[in-house]
Amino acid sequence: MAYLVLAYPELTNEDFDRIQSYRKDNDELFFNVVNPHFTIVFPVFDISEEEFTKEVKDKSANSVKFDFIIRCATINKDAFSDY
Repeated sequence: MAYLVLAYPELTNEDFDRIQSYRKDNDELFFNVVNPHFTIVFPVFDISEEEFTKEVKDKSANSVKFDFIIRCATINKDAFSDY
């Protein structure tokens, strides 16, 4: 099993629908599996859930919340997938 960390942005309904429309055409494997998100920790394999959770908590203990705005987007090949 793989473990990863996702962050879900606050979106208006209009933005959500626009992103999902794009994902339907370009992310056919996952657009119905997971809502629009940012991957914070990419998939990790061969580690227990407890080890993964501890590592993420340890590394993020001093992190603070931050806001940002995305003004543009580009299409990039996913380094973790062949599709």
